[in-house]
Amino acid sequence: MIYIILLAAYFIACQVIVFKVTRIRKFINQYSVGKIVLYGIIVIGLGVILCVTLKVSWILIALITVFECSIISEKYRLVFKNMEKGRKI
Repeated sequence: MIYIILLAAYFIACQVIVFKVTRIRKFINQYSVGKIVLYGIIVIGLGVILCVTLKVSWILIALITVFECSIISEKYRLVFKNMEKGRKI
């Protein structure tokens, strides 16, 4: 039960970090959705390889995945916000 609460707190922290940190915002605004998803898949794959080779717990893969999903969801949120305003994507 405590793991679920901690994972939920980590998810909320990731959302706040992605929304507030300017380096991540610049990265999100600089690249297209496809490239951000591709980079996310690459980072998750590297995390899996790192965890398997170093025999680290599965929780590291879950944390990396949650952070990457936060970045991808922020990009989609920005894209849909621009679509609603009628801007070209």
